[in-house]
Amino acid sequence: MTMETAQITSIVRLDYLEPAELARELDVSPRTIHRWHVMRIGPPRVTIGRTVLYRRESVRQWLADREERQGRASGRRLAAAR
Repeated sequence: MTMETAQITSIVRLDYLEPAELARELDVSPRTIHRWHVMRIGPPRVTIGRTVLYRRESVRQWLADREERQGRASGRRLAAAR
């Protein structure tokens, strides 16, 4: 590996996570990460050869898209209780 390739690799590693790293960050098992992919509910990923990577920003966006809005849920419960 040349010095330039090593620098590019380290730059990529700063922006991407491997499945095991993502699992640790989310406190789930690597199998859960794989199951999410199979069920098409997990964060977007890129595959290069046999290497699977998750872009950190895409994972952040995926998490943000799944935030529960407390106000909406509470409003539905109130309307149903009337």
